[in-house]
Amino acid sequence: MQNLLSIDGDLITCRVMSVRVKQGTNGPFGSINVVTQRRKNNPEYSQNNLNVSKYIYCDEYYWVNISGAIAKKLVQNPQGLNSGDELIIKYEAGQYIKTGDQYPIITMQAKSILLHITKVELDCLKHNFPKQRNYSSKHNQVSQYANVPQKYNSPPTDRWSSQPA
Repeated sequence: MQNLLSIDGDLITCRVMSVRVKQGTNGPFGSINVVTQRRKNNPEYSQNNLNVSKYIYCDEYYWVNISGAIAKKLVQNPQGLNSGDELIIKYEAGQYIKTGDQYPIITMQAKSILLHITKVELDCLKHNFPKQRNYSSKHNQVSQYANVPQKYNSPPTDRWSSQPA
């Protein structure tokens, strides 16, 4: 899962790890744990070593608090919210719970859920649209002008002059 939106602005694209939504007296509430990948500069990258990628993808874990209409919408969804689902969340604020760990944990309050794709739908998309491999070998490529027939050895005649006006 490559995170294209990441944390640009106040949106995050993530995959659900666990769901803790309970039914309360004022409606459902709880939290979900999600994971995302952010693209960061690779510290091992150097101009001399071309085998090392310039960017690496780092896992980041988030604790997202949900309540009110957001939790109600997720609970009323026919498939529900399960582990492995993909979400795009609009959130209010984030705070670090632990610092210095290899995987920092950030807690945030969800404003809305912009997109919810279930794990079954993701598997169906992966099955029907597999990643296309891009083999670019020069000897297999055919020039688009290679098969143009060379009919005219002389300049072409003016065909438009014989057309009625």
